[in-house]
Amino acid sequence: MSLQEDIDEVKKEYPIWKSQSRILGRAGEKYCCKHLKCINCDSSNWLECITNEKSKDQICKKCNKKYQIKCKKITEKQYSILMTNKIFKTIGAEYNTTLKSIEQEIDYVIILYDKEYKILGILHINSDNINSDNIIPRNKLGPNARRAGWQGCNLIFKDFNCINSAF
Repeated sequence: MSLQEDIDEVKKEYPIWKSQSRILGRAGEKYCCKHLKCINCDSSNWLECITNEKSKDQICKKCNKKYQIKCKKITEKQYSILMTNKIFKTIGAEYNTTLKSIEQEIDYVIILYDKEYKILGILHINSDNINSDNIIPRNKLGPNARRAGWQGCNLIFKDFNCINSAF
């Protein structure tokens, strides 16, 4: 499977978007709505959250389970190491917002893709396995930055499952 079809759809739908990470993020959300079932209840009836809604991207209409979709470009070698070591690290959103989202019991779905947008794997992190230890603050942006004082975070997960039904 590939994200290319969804990337092309996003570019048509949002022609003014120039940020590749924004386009890929939206493409990942579209892919999940088309190809994945709710991990909680096996439904494929999704409510897509509004673009840029904090901490969640889609909600299962049947059981109300919330999901945050993330995409990460990796090589096949990095994928092999990730699957061997069972440690996944990526960049998260704003630190305090991400911390607060723990209370909302949001699962993460991580789409891992290569440079040709081929999907190498899809990870699921259950909200029961997400706590403040998984959310590592980054340094605040300096006073001369466009968003001075803003603080992002890194996400580190050691307890995840692979979703193979998408392939």
